[in-house]
Amino acid sequence: MAGMIGLPCSELARYYDFMPSLVGLQKPPGTVFMKATSLGPANGLNGIARAFLAQPELGWLFLTNDDNLYPPDTIPRLLAHGVDVVSGLYFGRIQPFEPILFDSVEMKDGKKWYNRHLIRPGERGLIRAAAVGDGCLLVQRRVMEATPDPWWEYGETLTDACDHDVVFSRKVREAGFGLWCDLDVRVDHITTMAVRPARAEDGSWQVHLCQGENRKIALPAAHKGDNVTKQGG
Repeated sequence: MAGMIGLPCSELARYYDFMPSLVGLQKPPGTVFMKATSLGPANGLNGIARAFLAQPELGWLFLTNDDNLYPPDTIPRLLAHGVDVVSGLYFGRIQPFEPILFDSVEMKDGKKWYNRHLIRPGERGLIRAAAVGDGCLLVQRRVMEATPDPWWEYGETLTDACDHDVVFSRKVREAGFGLWCDLDVRVDHITTMAVRPARAEDGSWQVHLCQGENRKIALPAAHKGDNVTKQGG
């Protein structure tokens, strides 16, 4: 059955590599695409959902973000599970790069707190979730029809938090549906880093990929004699 691929973003996608990834997605015949231009992700997502429900021939909605890169077979692999709502696996864009995946919800100091799922060694396949992100999210039509509009809102965890994804997850659970994550559908999450030349204590050169002064990943730098390709940039 055909569905809709939805993209909430501003006038332009943030990262060039996203577009080839989007175009390369395998999809059933008749699948349509909708881009919602909005300054806020919740507003854009709600617009996509309303357009989806206005086309009764579409059986599922797949949501993307313009800072993710997808394996070409993402949609058929998620569809094959036949579950209500299922996400691929991707990590946050800043250190400590934790999964956008939550196991449970509890109250702390009068506010809801979502406990993040930290993946165990050897863990794989389909797992249940209390909340997932919306960057690689496949939702069956029955879920959207039974969940109240607006589906995405803010203020579940903090009044100024961009937490529309966990709000949607809560509404899905309250409507009696389940959320899942396929740990084997692994999705890139694009981020920005500064490439900083640095020297280690032993005198060797390193490349520091920096996100702020106290957030960096150290990698060996290319040295004279290394087999590297000469290029500009």
